[in-house]
Amino acid sequence: MAGDDPEVAGEVAGEAAGEVAGEVAGEVGDEASSRVGDEVPDEVGLVVRAARPGEHDAVGELTAAAYVIDGHNSPTDGYVAVLRDAHARAAHGALLVAVSAQGRLLGTVTLARHGSELAKLAGPGEVELRMLGTDPATRGRGVGRALVEAAIERARQAGASGVVLCTMPSMLAARRLYERLGFHRDPTLDREPLPGLTVLGYRLALNAAGIEAAGIEAAGIDAGGTDAAGIEAAGTSRV
Repeated sequence: MAGDDPEVAGEVAGEAAGEVAGEVAGEVGDEASSRVGDEVPDEVGLVVRAARPGEHDAVGELTAAAYVIDGHNSPTDGYVAVLRDAHARAAHGALLVAVSAQGRLLGTVTLARHGSELAKLAGPGEVELRMLGTDPATRGRGVGRALVEAAIERARQAGASGVVLCTMPSMLAARRLYERLGFHRDPTLDREPLPGLTVLGYRLALNAAGIEAAGIEAAGIDAGGTDAAGIEAAGTSRV
């Protein structure tokens, strides 16, 4: 679909910063710290959980840095300010973080349900995966995969009928990761956010009934994720 959406263009242009593979295991302490780009030991344990309010600034800085560091976005791009605004993502979606056993912030991803200000592709009953970003020092250690797997599980627990996302044709590593996790190409989700820039839609089918149809709209997906029916109540994901 054609359109003029620089936000989507900026997001997919920087998505390579979140391309990682492999698996890691471990647990986590309390509030995460962010030292983007510092060397990370090979033995990195992590847990994926809902971001805490005190972590939002660090999450925003990590996301922006991940998208800028490889030159996919200029530090002066207007979209970088959007990437830094993790407070808004937490207010309108489920802001997840991967954190090491030492309390280091390793990566983040956001889930947005249909009707959210953050959702660009999701239809009724679906949730959308957005703004996947990892600390560049953690690439190849499974952080991106852990975040996507945790996002899928939260969508499943919430009763979503599926998870959707968009990516660029050139993002081959990200596309392979999504396909290994069960996503399939869905050309009906393809978009042209800017003239000459086409992004590819992917969909993962989950529950037959959607979030709304199941009568548990937004459970585990909406802002904060810390209420009784939310992400925190569903438990953290040790990966």
